[in-house]
Amino acid sequence: MRHAMNIPTPLSCMLLFAAAMVGAPAGAIDRYADGFPDLPKDARKVAERSLACRHFSGEISGTGDERDRQVAERLEQYGCDRIERDLQRMRKKYRRNDRILKALEEAAFGRLQRHTVPPFVAAGATRYRDEG
Repeated sequence: MRHAMNIPTPLSCMLLFAAAMVGAPAGAIDRYADGFPDLPKDARKVAERSLACRHFSGEISGTGDERDRQVAERLEQYGCDRIERDLQRMRKKYRRNDRILKALEEAAFGRLQRHTVPPFVAAGATRYRDEG
């Protein structure tokens, strides 16, 4: 008895894509592409730093090579060693605003639409220095 191979066809790919889109909320913000324009400036900066820290922390290979050194420099530029403290400070400040708290949680642990380099990361970390 011969078994057919499960090779995806263009139609099956389109159906899978459509099914995935049904699960995405209408009007959902792609935080990696759009950042957090809906937050007050202080909370927005911390949330965007958090995304940048998440992005770069996933790029460490642990080999100590040149790329690891570059990533470590970016993590330092974004103040990733203090991001949890800064997120907690924003949570405390905005504890009565559920919309802001939800966005801060999304920045810290939430599910994102896709993983690309955020535009504010690509632009460089200099605007975040000493703004913790």
